[in-house]
Amino acid sequence: MRAIYGALAGAIGLLAVSACAQAQQNLDTFRIAIGGFGLWAAEAPRLGQQAGIFKKHGINVEYYATAGAGESLQAVISGSADLSIAVGTTGVMGAFAKGAPVRIPADFYDVYGEAMGGRKVSARVRQTAPSADFVGQPFVIRRADLDIMGHVNNAAVWQVVAEYVAPPVRYAELVHYGPVEMDHDVTVVVEEDQVWLLVDGDVRVSGSVVR
Repeated sequence: MRAIYGALAGAIGLLAVSACAQAQQNLDTFRIAIGGFGLWAAEAPRLGQQAGIFKKHGINVEYYATAGAGESLQAVISGSADLSIAVGTTGVMGAFAKGAPVRIPADFYDVYGEAMGGRKVSARVRQTAPSADFVGQPFVIRRADLDIMGHVNNAAVWQVVAEYVAPPVRYAELVHYGPVEMDHDVTVVVEEDQVWLLVDGDVRVSGSVVR
């Protein structure tokens, strides 16, 4: 596992999820399921393979795209992949809570513990909604707002918060409940220190700030 992390975590800094059942298998060939294939954050296996990083450490990497986080997790659970990336922390926590045999590798904290600086992360999501008599305005989606999967990217959503919430802001958070895509009729709702993106009345993104 240490050799794997030398090539994967040390070079590309990815959150890895692996199945408990795979712990003892031969890791000369390492199979990776990629939930967001083509996204920059998930390009490390392909780029590392092309650059010869894995070969240098005696690792043969086989990677393939999946339809998303759920399929990637299933690939690991079933044993058809040794590791998956771009699955999302809450997706992993949810699978673990339901009894799936997934885990974060034991040496993850050894690699990233210092960078974490003692900070803790909560997977609990606060779901909020605008008032029943909200007043919204249209959100115009530009091609530049889309990622390779056709979803409005995080930077574009943060821009909405920056536009509609006046500074100063001490802390801000976004919660994504579903995708926002090019053909969606999107409405922006702002109430005090809360922002929502709605698609046909359904909350897809909520944002809140603390001053």
